[in-house]
Amino acid sequence: MANRTENQIAAWLDEIESDEFDDDLSSLEDEEDFIGEEWSDTESEQEQDVCNQVSDYDKEPPQRDRRGEIYLGVDNTVWTKNAPANRGRTRRHNIVFKPPGPKGIARQKTKPEDCMSLFLDDNIIGLIIKYTNIKIESIKTKYARERDAKSTDEIEIKGFLGILLMAGALKVSRSSTSQIFDNEKHTGIDSIYLTMSEQRFKFLLRVIRFDDITERQDRASIDKLAPIREIFDLVLGNFQRYFTPSAEMTLDEQLLSFRGRCSFRQYIPSKPAKYGLKVFALVDVHYPYTYNLEIYAGQQPEGPFRLSNERFDIVMRMVQPILNRHSNITMDNWFSSLKIAKQLFDNGTTMVATVRKDKREVPREFRIARGNPICSSKFGFHSPCTLVSYVPKANKVVIAMSTMHNDTAIDSDTGDQRKPEIITYYNRTKNGVDLVDKMCSLYDVSRNSRRWPLTKFYNLVNLSALNALCIYTANSNYESVKRRDFLIDLALSWMKPLAQQRLTLTTLPRTLTFKIKDFLNLPQAVTHQGPTHNNYVGRCYDCGRARNKSTRKVCNACNKHICPDHSKTVCLSCFENN
Repeated sequence: MANRTENQIAAWLDEIESDEFDDDLSSLEDEEDFIGEEWSDTESEQEQDVCNQVSDYDKEPPQRDRRGEIYLGVDNTVWTKNAPANRGRTRRHNIVFKPPGPKGIARQKTKPEDCMSLFLDDNIIGLIIKYTNIKIESIKTKYARERDAKSTDEIEIKGFLGILLMAGALKVSRSSTSQIFDNEKHTGIDSIYLTMSEQRFKFLLRVIRFDDITERQDRASIDKLAPIREIFDLVLGNFQRYFTPSAEMTLDEQLLSFRGRCSFRQYIPSKPAKYGLKVFALVDVHYPYTYNLEIYAGQQPEGPFRLSNERFDIVMRMVQPILNRHSNITMDNWFSSLKIAKQLFDNGTTMVATVRKDKREVPREFRIARGNPICSSKFGFHSPCTLVSYVPKANKVVIAMSTMHNDTAIDSDTGDQRKPEIITYYNRTKNGVDLVDKMCSLYDVSRNSRRWPLTKFYNLVNLSALNALCIYTANSNYESVKRRDFLIDLALSWMKPLAQQRLTLTTLPRTLTFKIKDFLNLPQAVTHQGPTHNNYVGRCYDCGRARNKSTRKVCNACNKHICPDHSKTVCLSCFENN
């Protein structure tokens, strides 16, 4: 099953028209971020690569009594050179008893729409309908016609989400609505403009809400995330309710592209988007399944939502759902520290991570690249942690820490590079969040918006669709599933009921009615209108009242009046042969 899972993910990645992940150690370099409220500098998110900086730590260490085979950190943390005796590579913390995959009622879901409904369930859809209708009621008086601001319902909201998914699957989500809905110049998407009118789609984009706007001011006084908090918590709870993660997880950050007004918008110059909403994510390594999320909102007001933004506290909140499950978490050097490693180990969870050179628990000998042979390693042991310093090239050193490994093993598959197993394990498991980001960006439902709650909702839809794909693939016995086909089938299953409902409109043009019936595979009713001869002047059936074009010609098949613009001339022999 593991091989089939790897093959399926590889097939999904083949759909991405970009380079593969760089497994080189240069990916361990860091990045800075700044809070966007006043554009003032904040504490570095992932500072520039400290391995290339010259500091007091890079100088030769003073001579000291090592008292045997030990290294001393700056804070006098003792690291022994000798590995603990009589211990294997895998500790009891990494002995997994529960197989990963769907759980509960998720095991019974075999259709794309059913898998998606696990995460965007009826309760969540109902809340979106409720809060959107509250917004519509508040602005209804601004519209001259009542039908231009009518309330929404479940079929329409699901159809709206289906249009977003279809646009993402066809990679036109960032295109203008006039282009997507155009049915005159034939540049639009048939399934989209047959499901909903362009005017109604724009209206729903403006009014869709995820909280009660009449009570938002009170909630916003104690919670910056009030506009999305309820929906976000419900979706996140569903993520954790219907899936058992594997034993290997990745903890990292996402940056959702956003340039509108937001007090906690971040600026990270090393990210492609540079400006956006920062989100911490815990992702399964073997499945592109997002298990936990936390939106970084800066300093919250006094109240129940004010949480510590210290790195130790962020890590412990993020990994709380998987503690004592015999898992390993891979993280970069922004999250890691000796204190975090010990706390995780005490809670039945191991950690593999890179470590910044300026951490006080790191011995000075581990920070020095000069004078050490290229591809050489130093190991230190401080129960339960193993620290390794590896020199990949001249004047470059990489430091990693693990509570999963407890020996000096070198990966034989790396050949002359002689990389420690800690380093190769980190390279293999570090890309969980990056993989999810890349897959979400390939078929992204996001549209340009200056409302940050809507931007976050787009991200939740992307992640829900990706998690639904994992459920669907597992329940299909890991058979080959194309992600694009999955998304299109999912979108159509939510769009067609709305198209069916649209057929009941008496003001719908006949040409659009025929196209919708063809879209829904409904039988076309053949009506014989008008005379059977061509001496009677009538209006062209296809032109309708818009052009009001008169003609004497009728169709030989249906006896409808037809003008030259909507007819073809063929010879008698060709007509009889067809």
